[in-house]
Amino acid sequence: MQSGFWSMKTARRVLANDMSKQGARLPPERQAIRAKCFHPSGTFEEFPKEEIEQSIPEWFEKIVRMYPDYLAVKMEHRALTCGAPNKAANRVAHAILARHGQAIEAMALLFDLNSGAIVAISAVLKTRKVCVALDPSFPRARNDDILKDSQANLILTNNGRQALAYELTRVVHAHRNVIHSVIL
Repeated sequence: MQSGFWSMKTARRVLANDMSKQGARLPPERQAIRAKCFHPSGTFEEFPKEEIEQSIPEWFEKIVRMYPDYLAVKMEHRALTCGAPNKAANRVAHAILARHGQAIEAMALLFDLNSGAIVAISAVLKTRKVCVALDPSFPRARNDDILKDSQANLILTNNGRQALAYELTRVVHAHRNVIHSVIL
């Protein structure tokens, strides 16, 4: 403790102690809600160092191997298990790598909030590239500025936003590529 840094174990213990003190001062209805937010055993689950230091795609791959049939994405009228979006993300990641190689670069994503967006984010993370989110509801000038600032030279989209993606590439950024993916 002399260095001014706490270990994770100490930080968790202090946090748990402080939270339990705060819980005693809460009104009963808030205490009932709070009680549902903790692990029933009242203990922290220690994560091995190798799990903490792995990337999001590595962690997700591990979960897919362990629980391929678990629900991963539920939106509107669609529910997908872990396996389906992972397979789709792997296909898209291979397409990105085939076209752009291993270099670290920005990839623009142009999707509505749906399962395709989740797959696209996962695919870009699997390639170890940088996700730059474009919003179809933004004014055109704002998406242009985002593309300019990020220097993304690829827009990943689906058939619902393909026309907007091509429009964004034609006017200001003629060198930019569009990968049109019908995802899930």
